[in-house]
Amino acid sequence: IEKENKTFLSVNFGCRVNAAEINQLSQILITSGFKPTQENPDIIIINTCSITKCTFGRERFDERQIKRTYKTRSGST
Repeated sequence: IEKENKTFLSVNFGCRVNAAEINQLSQILITSGFKPTQENPDIIIINTCSITKCTFGRERFDERQIKRTYKTRSGST
């Protein structure tokens, strides 16, 4: 991404470990010059838990919602 004001959106599905991971990754991106946003982000990070099966259906639904909301500039997801 060669944009001066790089942006990202991070979405977490899962446990406290997932939340800690996404927070750490968000801090790395912020340190690298990225700004968190929900308005047309350059990067979308979705962090899910593969152990907690009960949330899998919700994760897939939410992932599809995110893809519809934030279509990539090239037209693919």
